[in-house]
Amino acid sequence: AAETDLQRPLLYAATSSNLEEMVAASKELKCPLTLRDEDLNVLAEMANQAVQAGVEDLMLDLVPARAQDLVEKNTIVRKNAVKKTFRGLGYPIITNVCGDPRAVLKAMLATMKYSGIVLFDELDAEHALPLFVLRQNIYTDPQVPIQVKAGLYPINKPGPDAPVLFTTNFSLTYFTVAADIEKAKVPAWLLVVDTEGMSVLTAFSAGKLTAETVVSALEEAAVGEKSIRGEIIIPGLLSRMSGKLQELSGLKIIVGPRESSGIPKLLKSGQA
Repeated sequence: AAETDLQRPLLYAATSSNLEEMVAASKELKCPLTLRDEDLNVLAEMANQAVQAGVEDLMLDLVPARAQDLVEKNTIVRKNAVKKTFRGLGYPIITNVCGDPRAVLKAMLATMKYSGIVLFDELDAEHALPLFVLRQNIYTDPQVPIQVKAGLYPINKPGPDAPVLFTTNFSLTYFTVAADIEKAKVPAWLLVVDTEGMSVLTAFSAGKLTAETVVSALEEAAVGEKSIRGEIIIPGLLSRMSGKLQELSGLKIIVGPRESSGIPKLLKSGQA
């Protein structure tokens, strides 16, 4: 009991036939308890009995037989709990997919539809990765571009004589450019300019990417202290910016390729 006071494992699971014994164990060990039944009415009554007995840290296993049942039951339970029309079901949901041939599918649905815990008997890396990606992106607003942090990023262990390139903080643009620099196997610095998550041409057209914002980013990242080359490679789509940027920054401007796939060739050529 002394160990469980610190660890508080989840007891799994009380059913209608062993509820009294499991509630007693939960109280004695001071551990949360899972209630398991496929009938939501029975489950709600079990929850009320557990609470009356003094156990309030509860989770619910709704025992969905099919993927459709999982979505329907989880939605019913959460909707009624939020509307406070059925308080007996107002507890976190645990979904058990152990031994289920469609375990990953059910786990994905459970992740999207309100389950707090998904219980596996085994989980391979190739199945875990898409589940983690799904969980990390489930609350992402599709109307808000995914951004990376603005700043100066070293790629391939650059030194003070390594070239400097810049791009925007739109994640897809950043990772594409960074990958092409890595592919070149040439040490380089990549300056990421804050454009509120917009791509190069979109940001330029919207006035979010200007010679002034690039100069500001250069100063904030102290690029002059990291690179002594006195030049910067700009995206080929921004060739119109080169004159003003050179005037404001005092750097030599090298207009890079229009597509990032041309970066390795440019870096390997020694022209940058």
